[in-house]
Amino acid sequence: ALIKNNPKNLQNITHMILFDELDPPLIKEIASKGIKMFHLKDILARKIIRPYPIVLPQDHLSYCFTSGTTGMPKGVVMTN
Repeated sequence: ALIKNNPKNLQNITHMILFDELDPPLIKEIASKGIKMFHLKDILARKIIRPYPIVLPQDHLSYCFTSGTTGMPKGVVMTN
């Protein structure tokens, strides 16, 4: 439904992870929009062939910032 309706706020989608098999016409329509599709089972199988890098507790996970509504804006590095 998201692909068929093509709302403006979803036009930047570049990749999709598929949990189920899709009908060939729908796969063709999605591919025509330049969206790359990956099956979850293939992603999980990839780990067996080529393991993911080790993530250490000190590795950066995200960066969080405040807007500064009640004072100076601040930022913090969130780690694993």
